[in-house]
Amino acid sequence: MDYSPSDLSRKLAQNPDDSRRFTLDDLEKYIEVTRDIQPVLYLVEKYLVAESPADIERQIQALKDKLKAATAA
Repeated sequence: MDYSPSDLSRKLAQNPDDSRRFTLDDLEKYIEVTRDIQPVLYLVEKYLVAESPADIERQIQALKDKLKAATAA
């Protein structure tokens, strides 16, 4: 990411009155540049709702299939 420290601070502050907010595009760029997938894993862990480990595995496989299809298109 090519932001100055002050610009990044503004983005991360999430001030509703400031147009410089950290967006989903910024997150995608961060992951692309750093290859750090920890934010994605955090979101999966937080929001993946399952009754059993097998259910989690099915949901993860479905996500992998969607990603594979999206990158092939």
